[in-house]
Amino acid sequence: MEIIAKKSKISNQTQDLKTHTEWVLNQAFGLTDEYTLDKVSKIIGVKSDTIKDLIFFSCYFHDLGKATLNFKNTIENGASSNHARYLASLLIDFEMKELKEFSKILIPIIVSHHRLLDKNYVINYNFDFLKEGEEFFNEYKASYEKILKKPCSYDISLSFKKDYTRFGYILDDFADLEDDEKLKLKILYAYVSGILNLADWLASAKFEGVELSFVFKECNLTKVLQNKFMFQLRDFQKELSCYNENVLVEIPTGEGKTEGSLLWAVNLIKNKNTKIIYTLPTQATSNKLYERVCSLFCKDECGLVHSGADVLVEEEYDDDFKDKYEKERLFIKSFNKPITVCTIDSYLYFLLNYKRFNIVFKNYLNSILIIDEIHSYDFKLLGFLKSFFKLAKKLDIKICIMSATLPKKTKEYLEINDFHLIRQDDLFDKQPNKLIKKECLLEDDLDFVLSKQDKNILIIKNTVNDAIRVYEKLKNSGVSNIMLYHSRFKKCDKAIKENQIFSKPKENKPFILVATQIVEVSFDIDFDVMFSDNAPIDALIQRFGRVNRKKSENLGEIFIYKTAKSRPYNENILDITFKNLQNGLYSLKMLDEWLNLVYDEVFVNNIKFKNNLFDNSRKGERIFDDVLETGYGILKNDEYYELRDIKLQTQEYLLYDDFMNEKKSFKYTVSFYANQKTYTPDFNDTKFKILNPDFFEYSLEFGLKSKKSDINLDEIYL
Repeated sequence: MEIIAKKSKISNQTQDLKTHTEWVLNQAFGLTDEYTLDKVSKIIGVKSDTIKDLIFFSCYFHDLGKATLNFKNTIENGASSNHARYLASLLIDFEMKELKEFSKILIPIIVSHHRLLDKNYVINYNFDFLKEGEEFFNEYKASYEKILKKPCSYDISLSFKKDYTRFGYILDDFADLEDDEKLKLKILYAYVSGILNLADWLASAKFEGVELSFVFKECNLTKVLQNKFMFQLRDFQKELSCYNENVLVEIPTGEGKTEGSLLWAVNLIKNKNTKIIYTLPTQATSNKLYERVCSLFCKDECGLVHSGADVLVEEEYDDDFKDKYEKERLFIKSFNKPITVCTIDSYLYFLLNYKRFNIVFKNYLNSILIIDEIHSYDFKLLGFLKSFFKLAKKLDIKICIMSATLPKKTKEYLEINDFHLIRQDDLFDKQPNKLIKKECLLEDDLDFVLSKQDKNILIIKNTVNDAIRVYEKLKNSGVSNIMLYHSRFKKCDKAIKENQIFSKPKENKPFILVATQIVEVSFDIDFDVMFSDNAPIDALIQRFGRVNRKKSENLGEIFIYKTAKSRPYNENILDITFKNLQNGLYSLKMLDEWLNLVYDEVFVNNIKFKNNLFDNSRKGERIFDDVLETGYGILKNDEYYELRDIKLQTQEYLLYDDFMNEKKSFKYTVSFYANQKTYTPDFNDTKFKILNPDFFEYSLEFGLKSKKSDINLDEIYL
């Protein structure tokens, strides 16, 4: 009698255990490249051949628990069973002495190939083992010799009997490891279990007739850039394209940093399993970069990872692609695509043992990382990044950090002096815009704003409520070609708003965009004039980059206004920034000088602010170590860590009307911080809170607004 391992959800066809195991083994050793294997071997101090043996036994035995009456009943009648745990009971005494202090790692790998381990994980299951399971087990040596092309020196014997029950805390052997050894345990566990999980996915997908794209096709990015855009490489791009170590790229906005970083990454591809990972601060910037990447590489090779990625796919792509995406969803979210665009938070959270961190960490080991817009991050997140850079050095993960506006103080704190600096000085000599400081409030100068209506105008307010008020005033004054954009739109509407905004320049008609700081980062659209609230110097420099991006001879105009309130920024930084800004034409080199002048003065004169920054940074630095200490490096993490210094944590809320109309999915939510007075009691059939319709109104034009004059939403959420 054959042992059935798989039953198709589509065709009801079955696959026997031997065939499925062979498929998994073939996939696993296809995923086992010598570059990463050698890296793991050197880090943990175990021979490569021993790690290969561990991969073999993990794959060969991973589904042997299906050779039970219990799992047979699952296949035939849909009854519940726990096949990974059954086998663990049989193998709980098996050790690989060559793995030294990690000799019992096989059990955690096998039992977690469907569900990650938690702190109190024990084996305590009754099951009846089939005779055919013993026959399959006894063929392990023959399979070993077939796969690894050498005799098997391991003698493994198991006791097969009915109602076999073992009880044990499978992690006891790792409880006394030092932190350095826990890191090694994490690396070994994630690497081998990641290969097992991924090989199992690929084999199962193949059985269902789904081919998953996880390796690069032939990649000549330089040729692609030249053919598609008649792209002539700048000097800094040429340098990046042939450099193979960590780099810090300081180049002005709009000069081709993205293409340069991708050329650097392509040059570093080691083998077919190498991953390129491009991180950005926000979902909106990730979405736009994903579209660009898909135009440079084969779309099947590209993945997008953040909490709202599904919304973009659903709104932007045809039915054929959406159907394929549904089948690949978990595969994509585990960074298995050759190139993945993601938010920095999505990348870092997997280091904290969330979700299928083992597969992701396995991919990180053979990855090339681009961190764009690093200046956008607060010191708590920078603290975590500082710890991560030390880890990346141990793992030999190559990193490209990019920014046009990174203060010297921040670079000193991050300890990235060993990163090779790539900078093209002549690009900083350009004088694209004229700056004028205004002592009044922007709201009081709207007649002057309207005098520039023959040009494309960007207005940036520091809070959502203020942006809405300015938009309403301009709209009421008769302005028609005007749009509003901020953070308080539904996920599905953000994609619509962004598409509307990016299509405006193609109409060849002057228009006005009123927005918040949401447009600061990677918002690739060009304006002629900008009117902005004062903001910290690094934020202003990003805003300046939205004006005359192509650095044409037609100078852009930038007007910076004093603000009546400092929120959400530090008042001292605003004052120092405004003082150091100079009226008139400025070069991009001058922006760099202003940036360092401001932060040098802040760090000297505002000790309280400085201490607060470093307190937050130390909190960030500790996060990874905390997870390593409490979870042996291999347990799933149930504790939520906030990587950013956010005073009021936002949540996802549904509008009452959407809820009543059965629009209950994530794409209909608004990210928001609401107090108990402003949302209704929880409904039983949704995981999101429902905003009280007595307090809020919503439209695609305005986003979320308050109906009550006594509720200032900016006091609740910025």
